[in-house]
Amino acid sequence: LDYTNRGYNFFSMQAAHEALKSLPYPLVLASNSPAFHIQRILTRIGLGNLQVDHYLTPERLNGHTKTELEFWRPLLA
Repeated sequence: LDYTNRGYNFFSMQAAHEALKSLPYPLVLASNSPAFHIQRILTRIGLGNLQVDHYLTPERLNGHTKTELEFWRPLLA
């Protein structure tokens, strides 16, 4: 797949994947988009196999968005 026309470089995404896998911390993705959309985008940019530990999204946080403190509370607990 050629992602260069979309601003993505497949080989740099592979390097990003390896770097993220090597972190000794849980991987948490925060977005105002639903989790299914985040996964779809990750797949399109070559990061579909990334092991995400937690998604912080409005549908999982009673509709709260990133601009609200309640959205971030799971990380602050």
